[in-house]
Amino acid sequence: MSSTGGSVSVTVIIPTTGEPRRLDGLRRAVASVQGQAYADVELLVVANGGLADSAVLDAMRAIHGVSLEYLPNASLPQAIRLARQRVGTEYFCVLDDDDEYLPGALVTRAEPMMRDRGIGFVASNGYIHRGDHDRS
Repeated sequence: MSSTGGSVSVTVIIPTTGEPRRLDGLRRAVASVQGQAYADVELLVVANGGLADSAVLDAMRAIHGVSLEYLPNASLPQAIRLARQRVGTEYFCVLDDDDEYLPGALVTRAEPMMRDRGIGFVASNGYIHRGDHDRS
């Protein structure tokens, strides 16, 4: 449980081009978000650009708890802006479609802001996993 005494309510935005080659990573990203403990998560996938494949979009629609938006322009900033307009939680974050959260990542990132309302954002490092080893 978070040290603030409860769960955190957060929207996770995952922008993607929605290309078929992105699907496996996108599924792993979504699973890593849905597996977060002590986090009440709204998950918003924004497919942007003309390369979005209908099978990828259908796969995202089929996952319980995933909201899907489509933006015809291929623009990461516009995709994030569209998603930000749909955020209904106190906190939000953006996860690349080929990245994954480690267990507890959302609470770890939100806790400083929950303890000190003067903090506007938290940035953190991650790991790169290649073969059988991680590096930061």
